[in-house]
Amino acid sequence: MFVPHFSHGMLTTNSTKTNQRTLKCDEVGCSKEYNCYAKLKAHKITHTNERPFMCNVFGCNKKFKRSGELIKHQLDHLN
Repeated sequence: MFVPHFSHGMLTTNSTKTNQRTLKCDEVGCSKEYNCYAKLKAHKITHTNERPFMCNVFGCNKKFKRSGELIKHQLDHLN
């Protein structure tokens, strides 16, 4: 069986469902699990100070952890 290597999280097999892979967050004290690497990667940002989504409105330097937060913020500029 081919098992891909993931640098952010641990790949395991869920014992309740056969052939379903679960990616677990490897942060101490966190019990989050995902079946999609992209979801795990998005979750891991919550454990860091990284804010990759930046407002592109001139003069606004706010940054956000999630794209949805940025979208809500940008709507405030329209009001």
